[in-house]
Amino acid sequence: MAKEKVDSILFDKAKMLKNLKEKEAKKEAELKKVGAEIEEFQKSFVEAMENRKIDSFRAPGIGTCYLNESIYPNVVSETFLFKDLRKRGAGNLIKESVNYQSLRGYCGECAKTGKKFPQGIKVFIKSSVRIRKEDK
Repeated sequence: MAKEKVDSILFDKAKMLKNLKEKEAKKEAELKKVGAEIEEFQKSFVEAMENRKIDSFRAPGIGTCYLNESIYPNVVSETFLFKDLRKRGAGNLIKESVNYQSLRGYCGECAKTGKKFPQGIKVFIKSSVRIRKEDK
């Protein structure tokens, strides 16, 4: 596609996209801030329930509040983890996989070079308009 002279319709669309992206960034920043507030508040709420030795309570008009623990393991060594899982009889947890971002990058290279995409996948290509900010 050749670069064309920008007409008023394209200029208006570019301006609108810029405004929407700025609005999205502002909302994301607000959401991140609220998320941090919730995280901080959760700590004091958990502490208050633990101090009272209460696992759950019903708050009329709100619902039942209860303590919940979530576990987030971090793999330090796949080799040791896999060996130990197999030893414990939990080898079925081990899966061979392909990293999504790596596969996406590989498919992008295939598209650029005209190679066929790997078998066993469906590829969806989405076109969009991006804005590179002007140097000030």
